[in-house]
Amino acid sequence: MVMGGPSLDGGTRLETFKDLLTARANAIAEDLDRARRQEKLATEEKRILDEYVHRSKLARQSFSRAGGSASVSLTLGSFHLPGVPLVQPLATEVAALLAAYVEANGRQWLGDDDAQAVGESLEKVGAAFLAAGMPLFAEHAFHQAATLYRRFDDAPAEDRCKYRRAAAHRVSLPPRTFQRVLADLQAVLFGYGYRPLRLLVWILVLVAGFTGVLLLLPRTGGATASEAFYVALQNFLNPMGLGDVRYLSGSWKPVLEIESYTGDVFRNLFFVLLIRRLFRL
Repeated sequence: MVMGGPSLDGGTRLETFKDLLTARANAIAEDLDRARRQEKLATEEKRILDEYVHRSKLARQSFSRAGGSASVSLTLGSFHLPGVPLVQPLATEVAALLAAYVEANGRQWLGDDDAQAVGESLEKVGAAFLAAGMPLFAEHAFHQAATLYRRFDDAPAEDRCKYRRAAAHRVSLPPRTFQRVLADLQAVLFGYGYRPLRLLVWILVLVAGFTGVLLLLPRTGGATASEAFYVALQNFLNPMGLGDVRYLSGSWKPVLEIESYTGDVFRNLFFVLLIRRLFRL
């Protein structure tokens, strides 16, 4: 389709571009729907996403030629969610994804309010794709949203989108593989690095667990429950040396040794993630 000539004014060229964007969104959504109906989505989603990326670059060039980048407001605001429903399932989300890319990367810098609207639309798009079982498209949408928020120094929104992007990437990994298990552990322990306080909760759980183990083991010298808790907490935060454990129960020593190594790993990891989060390294 020819994107306008010298005989077309700016409004006509933009309307032609919107028709082209709608057609491309319907075509991509049709490919996704066909792959889902044929139960080939797991293998076809990557190919369709690559095709989408190629088409989005062409759409960006067409948008610039149509004069959309010269606008000071959202030229494609009608495509951002909640947008007008299109023919194909998820075509509305694909259209919003295309519209967000071409406007966010146009020659005209978006205003704060417009960037917020586009970012929120992208987050809704990502959530819709994830719910539809298309994690790669969801990951792409959250990545675009995080990039946009970073341009406008919205750190909480950027971290939120990066967290959701990592969650979508985890879903895209094949189950029962080393990569998936590692991603599951990252999600549970510290939220992919974006939820460091979650690791603090696990530290408290570990200290309580080691305390319980010490209470179950034989104790010499009539050690009380409070003393067992103190020993477990102190050893987790500041591992005991040989002189410290000399007078402790022999059955406690291997437990405290395991706890000291566990404490070193979790404690250092917590501070690394916390510093990274606070100083955005």
